[in-house]
Amino acid sequence: MAANSCNLNREDYTEINTDLFPKTETDAELAVNSLYYYLGTGWGQDNLFAADRDGWVTASEMTAGTLKTCWGNEWDKLYYQQWTGGSTPDKLTHWYARYNTISRCRNTIRTIEKMNIPDNVKREYIGEAEALRGMMMLYMYDFFGSVPVASDEVLDQPQTFNYLSRATDDEYDTVMETDLRDAISVLPEKKDMGRMTKGTAMMTLLKYYMIRGKYSEAEALARQLYAMEGSVYSLLDDPSKVFDYDNMDNKEVIYRLSGNLNVSRSSQSFSTECLPADFPFGNMAKGWGGYLMPISFYETFEKGDRRTWCLYTSYVNNKGVEKKGWYDENGKWTGDNAQLKLGVIALKYGPDPTSHTSVSTNNLIIYRFSDVILTLAECIARNNHSVTDEAVKLVNRIRNRAGLGDLSAEATSSYDNFMEALFMERLHELYHEGSARQDEIRFGKFTTLAKERAEKDGTYTNSKNGTYNRFPIPEAYITESKGAVKQTEGY
Repeated sequence: MAANSCNLNREDYTEINTDLFPKTETDAELAVNSLYYYLGTGWGQDNLFAADRDGWVTASEMTAGTLKTCWGNEWDKLYYQQWTGGSTPDKLTHWYARYNTISRCRNTIRTIEKMNIPDNVKREYIGEAEALRGMMMLYMYDFFGSVPVASDEVLDQPQTFNYLSRATDDEYDTVMETDLRDAISVLPEKKDMGRMTKGTAMMTLLKYYMIRGKYSEAEALARQLYAMEGSVYSLLDDPSKVFDYDNMDNKEVIYRLSGNLNVSRSSQSFSTECLPADFPFGNMAKGWGGYLMPISFYETFEKGDRRTWCLYTSYVNNKGVEKKGWYDENGKWTGDNAQLKLGVIALKYGPDPTSHTSVSTNNLIIYRFSDVILTLAECIARNNHSVTDEAVKLVNRIRNRAGLGDLSAEATSSYDNFMEALFMERLHELYHEGSARQDEIRFGKFTTLAKERAEKDGTYTNSKNGTYNRFPIPEAYITESKGAVKQTEGY
């Protein structure tokens, strides 16, 4: 018996057959829709805005010390900045792999460029993909600094394995500015919730400029956003209304992600992490009772600040029993709630009346107009290296909205005093929205505050000035790249 042989041809099933797809405007829309996959709010390591410690908001606020849990272990490694170069925080090790999304966005752009569809439709879908690429590049840079960015020449040869090094900061700047400014020029001011708009692209570039210390460019962009007040955006009279379920479609929000109870990757779970199991919260089922605001941060709020409306030092549970977190005059613990032993319960997002589960459909707010106002004030002060009337008035807008008086004479008596007051105003206005980490880094406080809370709590921190402004590159990716990817200096 003779055995017949055959030659097997390798076929790549991950490649899109462009002879079949995409061809129509609907195809272009579907191609862009797929790029939103990573902007999930539910559980799963693919979700950029997950409520767990692998989510951008949680990791940013926890490492800044404005968010803590009563669970300890890996959570405390973030809170006290106890990671090392050889041990990237466990839930963040997969973050680095997301740099491949940058290439995916670029390939989608290149594919749409070749499509035979109306030019205005083509340009808008390309702009949307550019804005999405810029957003992913922003958050990668935020956590790790520059990452590999494949050129079109590399993308033209998907069968060839390339060991890419990290882009230089200048190369990264070029890609960010080219993509996002192009997106800004073509995207509409308003679009369906969760989709990229002109304002979203502007905020993404503004955030990047602030990280890079490009305050002149940032001021110009912030002024453009500020000029959109009235026609597109506005500052609500009551800060609590920004997060109300019944007021989700409000003009203070620049970018938000919708929650969906029927899609696990799109449900909003941040409130669930904060909510005690016995806390009466509309129709919602019991929460997980983990996240809290540390008491040391809570005590920095001024008396009468309306932004503390959702901060609870005690509560009456669903059985009518008061739960407290108190120490007696001798410092002895007399409370009966683990969260309240370490801080206060923070429920910035209101209850969802449609939910009978532990998760909600409340939109997760990513960018809002109050941030624009405070960022503009900061840029004006930094660029003039002085306290200006314009900057003071901008900060006072936010304070007055919060029920507070104008900045004190002492706070405006010097540049340093004003910047300290502005820094605290940002923390109080934007707490638990993901801004605290970069704010502390920009104001030179990230490591100092980590050391202070570690010393106060009798533990340790590994934080070092400059180095810990970024997370270490996971060793697996350095090894996989054959050394092309270099570890961040200092680790």
